[in-house]
This record gives sequence, structure tokens and C-alpha cells, in this order.
Amino acid sequence: MQLIEEGYTHFISGMAQGVDLDFAEEVLHYKAVAVPQDKRIKLEAALPFLKQKRFVDGQPLDRYQEILLACDIKTVVCPCYQRNCFQMRNQYMVDKADIVLAVWNGIKKGGTWNTIRYAQKCGKPIRLIMLNDLHE
Repeated sequence: MQLIEEGYTHFISGMAQGVDLDFAEEVLHYKAVAVPQDKRIKLEAALPFLKQKRFVDGQPLDRYQEILLACDIKTVVCPCYQRNCFQMRNQYMVDKADIVLAVWNGIKKGGTWNTIRYAQKCGKPIRLIMLNDLHE
């Protein structure tokens, strides 16, 4: 994982289905296999609200639970669901980040786009992985 090779040690996943969980699994893999001797590498789960697990549509709940249990840090941004808790979670992650890694489909609306814009506003370095680049 290039970010680990560059010296980054603290990673945050929003724990949403898809890329968030894939990213978390990748960090956990590197922690266990590639760099098990480096105890500085940490994975934080940033949960938008306490019972997010009930809202992981289409994902096997056991996968979500396994990843969550393996996280070194679990941060709940809002105690219960509220309309903007996902955006608050995204802003929390950006605020804590030294660099933002975003997988984006190029559509200028939605959570990922709002998070990219917030990171730009905060002056955070951003690495974009474009979804269409992954399919070429």
C-alpha cells in the first residue's frame, strides 16, 4: 500500500459499503501480513451514528462486523441518526486527515463530491482515484 510506504500510519474508514470497507480490509491486510512488525499502523472506523450497522445495505453484516472489530479505534460522530450525520462523519475524517484519498466517479454531487470540496476548502492534499481509471 503506497501510503504506508510513504510513512502514513493512521487510516480512517467511513465504514460504508463498497470502497470504504474494501479500503479498511486492505489496511487490515497490510497490518497483518505486509508490515505486522510495525505497531504504529492503526485503522480507525468513523461511524456516522451509533447503529450504522443496521444500514449496511447489500453487504454481509458479518463482513462489516469483522472489520469493525478489527479496527484499533472506533469513533461515533453522532449518537443517533440525523439527516446530516454522514456529511458530519466525512468532515470529521477530513479534519483529522493529513491527506485525503477519494475514489470518485466524476459526478459533481453526492457525499464523495461534497467531501472532496470540503477537503479542498480545508487545504488538505487530495489523491483522487477515478472510477473510470479502475475499469480501463
